[in-house]
Amino acid sequence: MRMRSSKWFILVALVAGGTLVWRLPGELHAWVKRHQFRIEGLDQALRSEMYLLETNRWLQFDIPSDTPLARLISNASIEATQQPRPGTIWPYAIEYQLVGGDGKIVQTGVYHFKGEYVVFRENNSGRTVQVNYFLEPQLTPLTGGHWMLNFTDPKLREVRLLRLRLHSHDPEIKEVGVRLYFRKTVPKRKVGYLWNRLSPTQKRNLARGNVYSFDGLNAWEKFCLLRYHWPASAPPGIPGRDFKRRAMFIRDDSEMLQVVDEWAPTGIALDELHYGLLPLTNTAGLYLVELLRHPPTPDLQVIANSFSWYGWQQQETQTLQLTWSGTNQIVAFTNNNGLLMVGASAPLYLRLFLVEDGRTNEVTPEPVHLLAFMCTPTNPVEYVIDHVNDAPTLFRVDLRRGCMAGDNPTPSAIRYEILGQWGDTLQTGEVTLTNTVTPYDWLHTRNGMADVTEPQSLCFVLPHTVRVVRIISLEGTVLVNAYSRPSQLARKLRVPEDYFPSTIAPTQPAWFTLRPPDQVKRREAGQTCLVRVQPRFPAFDPLVLAGLYEWDSFLPHRYAQGHMVLVPIKTSRAPRAEALPFRYMPVSVGVTQQVHFVAPQDKPDVEPVLILVCTNDSHERVSVGLDGQTVFESYLQGNITEIRLGNLKSGAHQLHINANSTLAAYLNYLAHEGEPAYLRRFCVMVTSNVLHFPYVKQSADAELLVLRIFSPLSTNPEPYQVRVKLNIPSERPLGPFAGVTLLEREALVTPVQTGWVSLVPAQPGQLDDGQPVFLSVGPDLPPGQYEIEVHINATPPRWVTLSRTTPGLAEKLAITLEPRF
Repeated sequence: MRMRSSKWFILVALVAGGTLVWRLPGELHAWVKRHQFRIEGLDQALRSEMYLLETNRWLQFDIPSDTPLARLISNASIEATQQPRPGTIWPYAIEYQLVGGDGKIVQTGVYHFKGEYVVFRENNSGRTVQVNYFLEPQLTPLTGGHWMLNFTDPKLREVRLLRLRLHSHDPEIKEVGVRLYFRKTVPKRKVGYLWNRLSPTQKRNLARGNVYSFDGLNAWEKFCLLRYHWPASAPPGIPGRDFKRRAMFIRDDSEMLQVVDEWAPTGIALDELHYGLLPLTNTAGLYLVELLRHPPTPDLQVIANSFSWYGWQQQETQTLQLTWSGTNQIVAFTNNNGLLMVGASAPLYLRLFLVEDGRTNEVTPEPVHLLAFMCTPTNPVEYVIDHVNDAPTLFRVDLRRGCMAGDNPTPSAIRYEILGQWGDTLQTGEVTLTNTVTPYDWLHTRNGMADVTEPQSLCFVLPHTVRVVRIISLEGTVLVNAYSRPSQLARKLRVPEDYFPSTIAPTQPAWFTLRPPDQVKRREAGQTCLVRVQPRFPAFDPLVLAGLYEWDSFLPHRYAQGHMVLVPIKTSRAPRAEALPFRYMPVSVGVTQQVHFVAPQDKPDVEPVLILVCTNDSHERVSVGLDGQTVFESYLQGNITEIRLGNLKSGAHQLHINANSTLAAYLNYLAHEGEPAYLRRFCVMVTSNVLHFPYVKQSADAELLVLRIFSPLSTNPEPYQVRVKLNIPSERPLGPFAGVTLLEREALVTPVQTGWVSLVPAQPGQLDDGQPVFLSVGPDLPPGQYEIEVHINATPPRWVTLSRTTPGLAEKLAITLEPRF
């Protein structure tokens, strides 16, 4: 009875289900279509078997004896739930062994690959699709990596077996599979029927490199297209037991698709944490700076920009603020040698254009990248040192640390080891890294821009017995770059071109890049990173800006003939008290005028000096009156006359100079009223090609010396050679130092055609503004007595000054007489 009831129940259920299907076909079909697993473009995809690699078991392939080449294609896979940006890359490595017919290993190694996440877009529908698919929806394959094996190499002719296994991979990679193909030569007699068996689409794909259709191919061209065949190879054994495999479907219409990139506009990137710097030159035309918002947002956010400008020989920075909203903004700037630093409150891209004669050309500088090597506690970085003629070699290593945007770098330290020729340790030490995050540079990472610290430099003077320098990180990852330079090699410069702020890199570098011997393996293993670097915006010392510095001038050993020159002051800041005796301003001749003397803070009185310069050879009579009294009346016996006006109270006085109008007059201790002012400097006139200056280094830190060379104005100035050499009494210690001194410089100096410097004895003898040659004396030289040798290979006359500026308050000696009662 129960069996009959069950049969009747099943029969009724079948009838009811059939009626439901007959009455609701559309709804049921729609429900099935919505819930079925479907791969877009599967009907245009080709099936290909890939074999999965394991870390603890070899995957083996037999190699035919008659094959000349093999092609290995590897594909890594990630979880389909990930939503990476197009263009994201994951590294992985495959270990291989090539085994001969006798079972011996012929060659072994590790080959590194990178899998990229690529998304395509259909041109017709605009939908985003992928080219590679798995039937398993939980995995997404990445792009394939190719490796060609050449078995015609004499070392590999006897290879009969290829072994593969997974060596290492990114943690986000779930599996890695390979496909292996061997090249076979197709006999010429088979080309005819093989061509006829191809479909029109296959023929069109084969002939897509021709300028005409496949219908016009002759027999030889068809043979060239079909002479090689690449059949797939499978490992021996039973699937599931001896190896694992997975079917991958590859769309054959990828040429009809468009790659979706994580598009970024061209230009210099900047954001709220990083600046962008643009070099400008004094070429003809007008500069336009385009600010492009990226990524664009629908809301019109207000963006604040700051523009800081530093020009050639400029003593202060000019800053401009700008706020705007939208997707882009264009700002115009004049053409002048300088560096423009741009800050922004949102991610932007900078592009630079030059408008000249109605034409607009883009002059955005190319980005500069630095390849840095990762150093960890278990992976030190070593550098091999080469010496020239057993002379010491200068060695510099720059250390950086990376961190995510907005984070502070983790504290770390490194240990350096100086090794000799036989591996013996000559010196070792530990250094704590204290460098802070820089707003100019950044790291290229998978997630965009990451912060990096300023480079902390360690400099060494390595004797010829040193062969290896080893850097070991004691904590975390440190990015390492190294440079070297022969100690006897002169630093070559072009003046003033190499000193322009707009010069990104000089013609000849001061340091030469040095890379570790295993750099190729490190790059393949992903142990390097790219650092985007920019020039540094000059930082002005606040003590110098406040007038708290000591200025020293050096004279040659022997008595040298020299002259006074008046150098124009190019800053609008009020003069400091120490400069009042040397700061002169022009005063009128032939009229009575009021002058206002300013005394230093520690002195109530002044002793002004009046300089009279006669511009002709006549001995004219001059009278000088001060507050209604004549203080000087005589004939001028030379081109220049100095008149000391005596001890005067600070404040207003009446001055009258009675002379011919060809007379020029200058007076010091005058108040700052925006009038043109000059600094009085004593310059040594170069009468021989060699000058020797005694120099006393006062500080254990670095000191900056400036050799300034003045030349007569000329409409066609000719370059000349200058050589500056610092002679040291003994060899320098090994180090490390924060900086090192380049003892010799060779400069090609080009005078300018304009200038405002006045040669006092020969009014109106005009000189150029003076071309500087800088000499940095580093902390590798202790305080003491040195000699600076200057060679000037130029047609005389030339005038030179050698000076030093030391920030801070200098020691001063004072004698005070106390009256006795």
